[in-house]
Amino acid sequence: MMLEIIIMKKGERIQVGDFILECLWPEALVQGRDNAESLVLLAQYKTREDEQIDILLMGDAEKDELASILASYELKDLEILKLGHHGSKNSITSDELSALSPQIAVISCGYQNRYGHPDEAIVDMLLEHESEIVRTDIMGDICFSFKHDEIAIKTRK
Repeated sequence: MMLEIIIMKKGERIQVGDFILECLWPEALVQGRDNAESLVLLAQYKTREDEQIDILLMGDAEKDELASILASYELKDLEILKLGHHGSKNSITSDELSALSPQIAVISCGYQNRYGHPDEAIVDMLLEHESEIVRTDIMGDICFSFKHDEIAIKTRK
């Protein structure tokens, strides 16, 4: 089986089944070597009941890239936010979190990693904003399933 490689930049979209993936960052083609060059995708999923689930996947991008994205796109009331850069102290600001208002915040990081990710202040900020936090270092693999406007979370360590 041959896989097609698709190179994306800001504004380009791919539809995969009921998911539409829109590239929000980077603005132009890049080498992808730095966190600031990480691919940021907005996944939008229409359920059979015609509800829309919005998922922002930040890759390793940080708050500066998120600020640029928020200046270009009206993103709010996300169902799921996968935080950038493993929930580091530079991953998001309180204002950005308020604007996005995610129901669920996903932090992908290794158990007891040498960088101390996720940053404790970021976790506290997510709790203050009443986002449900799911973390790969504690919960292992994380799977989401969608029915109506409900999101089920399954984890496996």
